[in-house]
Amino acid sequence: MGNNIVIISDTTAITNLYKIGKLQHIKWLFANIIIPKSVLSELLELEKNGRNIDEIKKADWITVASVNDTDLLAQLLTELDLGEAESIALAKEKSADYLIIDEKKGRNIANSLNIKTIGIVGILIQLKHQKKIPAIKPDLELLREKAGFWLNEKLYRIILASENE
Repeated sequence: MGNNIVIISDTTAITNLYKIGKLQHIKWLFANIIIPKSVLSELLELEKNGRNIDEIKKADWITVASVNDTDLLAQLLTELDLGEAESIALAKEKSADYLIIDEKKGRNIANSLNIKTIGIVGILIQLKHQKKIPAIKPDLELLREKAGFWLNEKLYRIILASENE
């Protein structure tokens, strides 16, 4: 997608791709991403739960930033958790090209603020179209089995059919 674009990420995509050993998928699509401090805290929770997150800690393509728009943040916190709220506020603040977020409510709120969103499925589809991965089904299966990624069965079949898989 290009290297000079601003990408903000919520926790979920990073966590889920990390859990299946495919964290590099985000880097393949976006050379750099920015996460708010609360997302870093949520990622560090993985370590407290016994996971080795050195790959995330050493990822020089992930930058941490603070949210300055406390009014927007306070408004978002009435409906979302801290990680989602900070991610959306940071995306708005930095005029991000994309916000990586999977949760429906967060995506809807981001879209209402004119923030373009992409989730794990969108990332996989883009990688396939760029020929960086041969298919999306193997990664979707891993996400469902190892990361507990939930995807409506009908939607899952529609996605695979649209990608001729």
